[in-house]
Amino acid sequence: MRGKDEALLRYEDTVEAILDEQEFVPECPQCREYMVETGRQVVQAASFAPKRPERLRGGAIIEAPFSMTLYMCPSCFTMEYALSEEDRSRIGDRLSRDPEADRK
Repeated sequence: MRGKDEALLRYEDTVEAILDEQEFVPECPQCREYMVETGRQVVQAASFAPKRPERLRGGAIIEAPFSMTLYMCPSCFTMEYALSEEDRSRIGDRLSRDPEADRK
């Protein structure tokens, strides 16, 4: 049993060190533990069908390519995605435009 306890302590120490390096540390929606950043995924146009709301006059909320950061819970192994900071800004710009001004 001692070997398993030591391995668990090393695991927890490693996770804590990784979390300390992260700029953003989300909470797991399942178990409320902190999640570690595991990488980025770029979504290409060929694999994404955007929603085009009438309010945006047929424009998409977000256009591909865009990137997402992938997070994993080191406790329950739930995975979560978050849109990249750059793409969040792009969405903010798009949604804050006046749709009436585009008609003029």
